[in-house]
Amino acid sequence: SMWLEHINEKPRSIGAVMAKPEWDVFHKNALACPMFIVPVQKPEGFFNMVSQIQDGKY
Repeated sequence: SMWLEHINEKPRSIGAVMAKPEWDVFHKNALACPMFIVPVQKPEGFFNMVSQIQDGKY
């Protein structure tokens, strides 16, 4: 899509889309555990991104 192309042209941005089955799993897990940590790889290692899902806002 144009949006993904636009985002992926930016050097400090990541864009992606989940397929419906992936979303269903994510949504079920988010309802059960609304706070989670995502390890993000960088050239020199990793950093941990803490995310929170609340009130149906993703």
